[in-house]
Amino acid sequence: MNLFFYILSVIGFFLYVQTSNYFYYIFFHENIHRKRFVLIIFIQILGAIIYPYLKLKSALQASGMSYTLFFLSSFLYGISLKDRLIYYLFLIAINICGEMISSSCLMFIFSFIFNVDKIFLDTILKTNQIYYLIGLISAVLSVFLVIKYIESISKNVANKQLKQIIKICFLPLVLVFTTLNTIYATDKNTFMIAAIGSWIIVISASFIIVKGINKYQILQKESIKNKAKQEILNVQIEDMTTIDQHYRNIRRGNHDFKNHCLVVLNMLKNHDENVKEYLLSMKDSYQSEESKK
Repeated sequence: MNLFFYILSVIGFFLYVQTSNYFYYIFFHENIHRKRFVLIIFIQILGAIIYPYLKLKSALQASGMSYTLFFLSSFLYGISLKDRLIYYLFLIAINICGEMISSSCLMFIFSFIFNVDKIFLDTILKTNQIYYLIGLISAVLSVFLVIKYIESISKNVANKQLKQIIKICFLPLVLVFTTLNTIYATDKNTFMIAAIGSWIIVISASFIIVKGINKYQILQKESIKNKAKQEILNVQIEDMTTIDQHYRNIRRGNHDFKNHCLVVLNMLKNHDENVKEYLLSMKDSYQSEESKK
C-alpha cells in the first residue's frame, strides 16, 4: 500500500470510529467527561494509524480493534455499566449492518456491472486499493446516516422511551447482520440469490421494528392516559377529603356554639354576674381560632 492510499485509509477508519463518538454523544452529551476526551481521541488516532497494517495481516484482528475502540468511546461519558453494554452492543449491530448493506451493494456493482472477479472487501484491500477505499467510505456513510436518523428520533422522544426502542430494534438488527453476513460466502453464481434473500430479511426486520415501535407507542399512550386518570382521581380524593374535613370542622363549631348558648342561657336564668366575662372569653376564643386559620 503506497503512502497516499495509506493516509486515506487512516482518515477513512478514523471517521468510521467517530461514528461511535457521535452515537454516544446523542444520548449522553450531558454526562461527558471532557478530561478524558483528549486521551480517547489520541487512542483512536493511534488505532487508525495501526488499522491498515492489521487489515493486511488479519481482518479478524482489525475488526477486534474496531470494536475495542467503539467500546472505549463509551468511557467519555459517566454512565452505568448496564447502559454502556446495551448501547455498545446496539452500536455494534448498527455498524455491522451498515457495513454489510453497503458491502452487498458494492459487491453487486463490482461483480455484475464492472465484472470484477474478486469482490470480497478483504481481498479487495490486497488487489485494488480504490475499491477498498470506496467500500470503507460507503460503510462510514451508511453508519452515519443510520445514526443521524436515530438523532432525529431522539429529538422527539424521551431518552427512557428511546432506550426501549433500542431494545426493540436490537434483535431484528442482529437477524439482519447474520443474514447479510452470508453474502461474504457467495460467489457470482449464488450472489443474486443470497442478495435477494438478504434484502427480504432486511425488509422483514424493518417491518418488525416498525410494528414493535408502533405497539410500544400505543402502550405508552395508554400508560399516559391511565396516569392522567389516576392523577385526576387523586385530586378528586384529595378534594373530597378537604371538603369532609371542612364539614367536620363546621359540625364541631356548631356543636361548641350550641353548648356555649346553653351555658349563657343558664347563666342568665340564674342571674349570674359572670355572664359578661364568659361572653368576652368566647369572643377572644373565636378570634384566636380565626387568626390561626
